[in-house]
Amino acid sequence: MQTLDPNEEIIFSRNDHWIVLMRPVLLFLAGLTLFLVISSISNILLDINQVVGIVFQFIALVLMLILVHFLFLLIFQYILSSWFVTNKRILDFATTPYVRDDTMFINIGEIHQIEKHKHGLMQNIFNYGDIIINLLAIRESIVLHYVPDPSLFVSIVELIQAGRIEQAKHHHYKQRKRFLP
Repeated sequence: MQTLDPNEEIIFSRNDHWIVLMRPVLLFLAGLTLFLVISSISNILLDINQVVGIVFQFIALVLMLILVHFLFLLIFQYILSSWFVTNKRILDFATTPYVRDDTMFINIGEIHQIEKHKHGLMQNIFNYGDIIINLLAIRESIVLHYVPDPSLFVSIVELIQAGRIEQAKHHHYKQRKRFLP
């Protein structure tokens, strides 16, 4: 893994917004409900036919193991995937255990345009959105999804582009204090 360049320091860091965990948690709860139903059926079937009851218990156990593995895999993905804004670059780490280990570096000096997009009620209520980055040398935009507080992200990058790094640090800490208890 590449380390920071000399004279490069982290100004801002974030993970995906916690909303990305809602779908896996809801699917886990639905699977847990199915597990409980199958377990109840297997207990009833044990009195009628022991072999069928044991088969149902085995199916319920396998279902639960798959669900727990799926949930923990997605939680690890959430914890390991993050963005960092340094005084020189934007670093995007997208990691899924066993499957994916992507790292993207965007030099802040090469950014032509940076925009935030918050569409819909959920994104506005929970304050997350997409960041669209246009670079000078590339036609396609780079999109960062599920960025918490995209306005702060864009503000910090724009301050760094303007050479006001100390103000970017101060802006970040001032915004963090606003949300702390």
